[in-house]
Amino acid sequence: MILCDKDIKKAIKDGDLIFREKLNSEQIEAASIDLKLGPIFKTFKHTSESVLDLKKGVDFSKIMDTEIVDKKKGFILHPNRFG
Repeated sequence: MILCDKDIKKAIKDGDLIFREKLNSEQIEAASIDLKLGPIFKTFKHTSESVLDLKKGVDFSKIMDTEIVDKKKGFILHPNRFG
């Protein structure tokens, strides 16, 4: 479902959309909400594995890197890194 800004604001007011952190009015666009991300990103390591079988269990610590963003330096999530 796509909501316009008026409907987004109403859904927030009515409690149909809930955010942990309160949004400011500048984050609500014509048909979207600009979300702020936290300082921790997890990205997949480059691997020769082409399939993850979740039924067998996956040790994500072996296939993912954790990036903690320095606010002064910022962070670039490059294409195909699937953060």
